Amino acid sequence: MLKTGKELQTILFIDGHCIMCSALVDFVLKRTPEHFKFTHLDSSFAMAHHPPEKNKTSSVIFYLNGQYFKKSTAVIKVLKQMPLPYRMLAYMIQIIPLMLRDVLYDLVARFRYYLFGKKQLCVIRIEEQKKSRFLP
Repeated sequence: MLKTGKELQTILFIDGHCIMCSALVDFVLKRTPEHFKFTHLDSSFAMAHHPPEKNKTSSVIFYLNGQYFKKSTAVIKVLKQMPLPYRMLAYMIQIIPLMLRDVLYDLVARFRYYLFGKKQLCVIRIEEQKKSRFLP
């Protein structure tokens, strides 16, 4: 388990080369508490903790309460950690059947580099005081 003291650690694993994923991190970073951490799927931290995904770069993975969530379920779980109205959005998305949600997720994931671009390195502009939220 990945816990630090009494505080539960929540970790969002993303594709570090995807511009859309970097935008997601920027969006979530501004709306979540300090214990919410981020890392990219190719990081040494991710490799050491083995997120359970064979094709890692096609999925966002979210660690919460000792469990890993992927694809649309990960997005919903992340939204539920955020303030209103994003939390309400999570419940609205959750109404859509999982199979359909994941088909839509896979479609966006498949074309994300084409639609949003790709970069060689994971470079997310962050304020100095928020650097502690990023795992190596």
